[in-house]
Amino acid sequence: MLFVSNREGGCGGNDMYITKNNLAKGWSEPINLGCAPDCPNTVGSELSPSPVTTSEGTYLYFSSNCTPGAGTIGECTDKDIYKSLVSRDGSFGPGDAVDELNTESSDRQPNVRRDGLEIVFASDRNGGITSEDIWSASRECVEEPWSGLRNLSVELPTPSRDASESRPSLSWDRKRLYYGSSGTIYRSERKPGRGPQ
Repeated sequence: MLFVSNREGGCGGNDMYITKNNLAKGWSEPINLGCAPDCPNTVGSELSPSPVTTSEGTYLYFSSNCTPGAGTIGECTDKDIYKSLVSRDGSFGPGDAVDELNTESSDRQPNVRRDGLEIVFASDRNGGITSEDIWSASRECVEEPWSGLRNLSVELPTPSRDASESRPSLSWDRKRLYYGSSGTIYRSERKPGRGPQ
């Protein structure tokens, strides 16, 4: 299980940790994924670790308000989406910005579909209908960059359009989208024929 914590001993802000469950012994002691520049955690805050295994290898997608090269929290100014290559020994490499998804606005909380062909995330970029919308992008194969950007908030049945929608997550079977809006968790069913199937 991957999770985020601001516990003592981290790299700064919210860091990503990993723990493994042994049926006989329970959860292992959480391990910090390591600090930049050689590992994904920065002096800022990381959010929403989302792993996906593809033909190219295993990647960890996440968002951060700091670039890997930032030395102080004062240098952290923009929330962007990154991916980290997981080595064969299980260690996590530095975060590389996913340029085709990032803007000068806040782009955060990514969740990648298990086949690696669709990603959802929250953003307050231009073209939104709330203070923060849920966006998606797709690709035909995992070697390609993300494209086909769509604002999903236009289609979501959230009661208030004055809300901020965040923390999107796709179900394992790809049929449902879970997200938060105004302190409430919602579930939206995928319409037949919409998006990569």
